[in-house]
Amino acid sequence: MTEITIAFRPDLEQLILRARKTSTWRRSRKGLVGDTFTVQGRRYRIDYVKRQDLNETIWFDNLSEGFDSPAECQRVMEEIYGTPLDGRMMGYIHYFYPIVPTNIYGEEDP
Repeated sequence: MTEITIAFRPDLEQLILRARKTSTWRRSRKGLVGDTFTVQGRRYRIDYVKRQDLNETIWFDNLSEGFDSPAECQRVMEEIYGTPLDGRMMGYIHYFYPIVPTNIYGEEDP
């Protein structure tokens, strides 16, 4: 288990802190199962990493990415990776969970 760094935009950090975002797709592998990272003082552990194309993430993992729809997920991915978006772009989806239990609002449970 290694402490790693994964950078997130401030709006996506807020989704993580509210427990709405539980995965992140990246062009390269950012960590391995068991690795940990911190977002605004809260620690998270990677529990699964899978190689997949961006279209699969947009269509099937948009909720775990913190979005309400594939269209919203695609819009944000275009902001990050540019347009036109190549949905066949291969990368890695990293699923994670908070190490410190949080309630549905992202607040630590006593």
